[in-house]
Formats: sequence, C-alpha cells, structure tokens
Amino acid sequence: MARKKYTAEQIIAKLREAEVGLAKGLKTPQVCKQLGISDQTYYRWRREYGGLRVDQAKRLKQLAQENSRLKRVVADLTVLCNGNVLVEGLPGLAKTRTVKSLAKNPESDINRTQFTPDLLPADITGSEV
Repeated sequence: MARKKYTAEQIIAKLREAEVGLAKGLKTPQVCKQLGISDQTYYRWRREYGGLRVDQAKRLKQLAQENSRLKRVVADLTVLCNGNVLVEGLPGLAKTRTVKSLAKNPESDINRTQFTPDLLPADITGSEV
C-alpha cells in the first residue's frame, strides 16, 4: 500500500474528525476506516499531535528542524575541535541550556566543555562603562 504524507494541519483535522466520530459512538476501527488511515497511524498521531492546535504543531515541526540542524552543526564543530568545546557569549543566550542539551546527546563525542564568564558591555565595545 502506498504511503501518504500528511501535513500537520491535515493530521490535526483528521484527529478532530476522529473525535467527532468517536463522540457519536463509533468504534476506533470504524472511524479509522472512514478517515482512510490504519488504527496504528491514528494512535501514533494521537500520541504526537493530540491536543495541539495547528499553530502549535507548526511550531513543533520548526523546532524539530532547528534542533536537527543545530545537532549537525555541533557534530561538525566537535570533529573540527577534536572533542573540545568553548562556549562563550552574552548573558541570557542560554549557554547552560546549550551545554546541557549537548551533554544529553548520546551521539556527541565531546570530551571537554569550557565556559567563559559572561561578557560585559565593556568587553564588546572596548570601553569602560
């Protein structure tokens, strides 16, 4: 059977239709047959998209794409830096969160992570405040 690709909007619309059918007293297999999807697909969609609005699903997809892009960048940098990473930046740039997410990634080969103290405005502009 050919596999169809559904957008997040289409999936959420089908889940809403399924909720209506289930509220009318239909069984899950009957609702899935009407929607043209398998029971397994319905349960997977419900687990992933249940309770989300369309804008939330779009944002979730954007975040997943950004996360995978950042993982590739970090993997490339880790290879170039021989496993050593220096994290520096302005206050409020989520440096700690970045390093924690890197540490949780089982695919990363980071041996050593070093933080710099938060930069002050004088560090950036070269003048004293």
